[in-house]
Amino acid sequence: MKRVYTRKEVDDIVNRITSTIQKGNISKLEEIKKYLIESGLIESDASAIVKLLSRHLLNNVPMPPVTKLELNVTENCNLRCDYCFVEEKNPKGMSLTIAKKSVDFLIRESRHKKDLSILFFGGEPLLEYETLKETVIYSKKEAKQYDKTIFFSMTTNGTLLNEERLSFFRDHKVKFLLSIDGNRECHDKHRKTIAGKGTFDLIKEKIPLIKSYQPWLGAKMTVLPDTTQYLYENIRSLHEEGINQFLFGPADGTEWSDKAKTEYGLQLKKVASFYRKEKAKGQPIRINFFEEIESDKFFKKKPIWGCRAGRQSLSISPDGDIYPCSKMQGIKDLRKIIKLGDLKEGITDSYLRMRLIGMLPVDRAECLQCTYSSSCAGGCFAVNFLEAGDIFKPSPKFECGFIALSADFAKNWSSRSQPKR
Repeated sequence: MKRVYTRKEVDDIVNRITSTIQKGNISKLEEIKKYLIESGLIESDASAIVKLLSRHLLNNVPMPPVTKLELNVTENCNLRCDYCFVEEKNPKGMSLTIAKKSVDFLIRESRHKKDLSILFFGGEPLLEYETLKETVIYSKKEAKQYDKTIFFSMTTNGTLLNEERLSFFRDHKVKFLLSIDGNRECHDKHRKTIAGKGTFDLIKEKIPLIKSYQPWLGAKMTVLPDTTQYLYENIRSLHEEGINQFLFGPADGTEWSDKAKTEYGLQLKKVASFYRKEKAKGQPIRINFFEEIESDKFFKKKPIWGCRAGRQSLSISPDGDIYPCSKMQGIKDLRKIIKLGDLKEGITDSYLRMRLIGMLPVDRAECLQCTYSSSCAGGCFAVNFLEAGDIFKPSPKFECGFIALSADFAKNWSSRSQPKR
């Protein structure tokens, strides 16, 4: 007969385990069971108590509140962009039940925080529009009961936008970015339908309608080695089409030659000149990379490893599994080892979350000696895995290379310089 543990016994075991982890005597959660058995704290068949301890540890180890949730309402997509990081496009979408449980999870785990956000992601989130719509309505109702506010955003390829959906997004303040990579030639080279047809014209014809509902329109641009030489032209042409804001970056998972990287740096200078001139003319334009430099955020010393993934932000899969971020969730081999828990059990791998949020600085010891350490937080976890096979080990060729390129560009940037007339 299995032993039944009292709440006091559980609390005592939790306190002991927490102390042991903090002292560094246990490095992984899978070692907890062995330690507990050898210490005589649990019986050999008490696997249930180990699972309970994993969840319960979160109440004893200081973890930041969760304020941002990436809701992956589907992994499926109506396009087949060749650089997409979602390796297996499961056609099954997120049920409304899972979506509502995700909202409940966010409200509960946000603790005292009042301003929360949900990013609808995929795949193409508009494939599950009804679930998305009902989730927004439910979120606003639940947040109001707890005196919280939830802000909504989305990244979409734009092909499924129509007037009804745009009206709903406007009325419920759901902001969205368009995934669009530039002019027709560059965009259609990599962003095609399942049948292999380009999608630029389909999106372009929707822009006037989109802007009538969301006047400020942003673009999320992926730059590839074979399109990098057109970066300036792509941004200029999209701005002429009505795009106001640009978030761009080099594609990972592909080979970047030294020549392509050099060209990327040259294009940054051209884009910067264009940006300054447009700003000087009072044109409505934002480019996040330049704004980060202008505000000195780029060179602000990073006290912790990593980004917000696993810290104040988490990702929920269509099946209700919890991951640090959507990109890590989308990589098949990484998905197996980076799962933090699920909506039924909560976060069960608290040690992994501790590592992700920078509570173990030994993981970034090499990077602390780097010339560019003040401009870098160790690289994207997902890209690190793809390029170097370890989420805590940046790839010198990709991540370190582009950080160095960006940092050198930023050093020569002067927000006070006037454009030539």
